[in-house]
Amino acid sequence: MKTPHELRREAERCRRLATDIDDPWTIEALRELAVEYEELAGVLDRQELVRRRAYEMWEQQGRPHGHHADHWTAAERELADAEDGAC
Repeated sequence: MKTPHELRREAERCRRLATDIDDPWTIEALRELAVEYEELAGVLDRQELVRRRAYEMWEQQGRPHGHHADHWTAAERELADAEDGAC
């Protein structure tokens, strides 16, 4: 699996390739691929934020066994609330 940084580099590469091509369908396909790479990078960035916050919660609660889904859900909710508050 590529990292978000690698995906963003690939997106930029697709955009550069599109400037050297004459075929409109190929240009559009490369642009769409670039958008998909950017979106996937964003999803991976968000998952990393959730993972780190869930881990913090797990540690703060004394590293209880069997509550990973609860920590993950709570971390996702926290992030969503923070995103809603930023808008």
